[in-house]
Amino acid sequence: MKPKSARHFYSSFVLILVCGLLSGCRSTESQNSPDMAVAEGAAADGEHDHDAEQGDPHTGADHIEGDGHAHDEQHEAGHDRHTERFAFVFLEAGDRGEDLSDDEVQIAAVGHRENIERLAEEGVLLLAGPFGMTKLAPQHRGIFVFDLADVEQAKLLTATDPAVEAGVLGMRAFPWSTDAPLRRVRELAQARKERGEAFKGLAYVLGIGTPADAARKSLAELQIQGRVPFAGELGAERSGQLLFALSADSIPMAQDWIGALPGSTEVSWKLSNWYATEFVMQLID
Repeated sequence: MKPKSARHFYSSFVLILVCGLLSGCRSTESQNSPDMAVAEGAAADGEHDHDAEQGDPHTGADHIEGDGHAHDEQHEAGHDRHTERFAFVFLEAGDRGEDLSDDEVQIAAVGHRENIERLAEEGVLLLAGPFGMTKLAPQHRGIFVFDLADVEQAKLLTATDPAVEAGVLGMRAFPWSTDAPLRRVRELAQARKERGEAFKGLAYVLGIGTPADAARKSLAELQIQGRVPFAGELGAERSGQLLFALSADSIPMAQDWIGALPGSTEVSWKLSNWYATEFVMQLID
């Protein structure tokens, strides 16, 4: 199910994003829909805010169905491709989600939306989006990608989120190095806002390939085909984990693509449903 177009630059899409991030925080078993507004999963393990370069960010993945989508808007030219370091934050189910009243969760949701809007308007938050029913780890709810090399600063900014403060969400942060022109998302979104035009969200597949070198080599064919919006090493230098996005909007589609790649059997692949702005597609050169 595709997200509907928003009326405002951030508000409508972020509201759906908030529902996707928070709806699973009060349930430990339900997994009844891949729609971003009702993404649910198991409760977190209660451990959050780990050291930036420690820990395994994923535990496994299941399979669901979906449809494909196309790259339908020309991106801006003139962006050089060179590897830069960003801060990648996994938002996870918090340790107080079950303890809060519906009103308290609603207050946290509103604050969460407003905080995302604030960070995006300030230009420090480049990407945000919820996981669908299938996640890289059962406690995952969504991601933030900050235009920061300092992971500790990203953790401090994430901690200002009312949903994190209330314990509805937790976090786990990592350095992430990629040559994808992530700031293009900010530029395109700002241009769309200035024109007063609506924008939409799309379904993607977010994955992790281990070891990173073999995964990168295997994905090279998909990159040539324009199916990999971004890819980069997650965690400490030479961590061995390649975090990437595919333009497939379902895990079976992504599995078909990966299964046909040379060397794919030499890689351990973890795949998840992920929803984000249409501008992620414009990262493809």
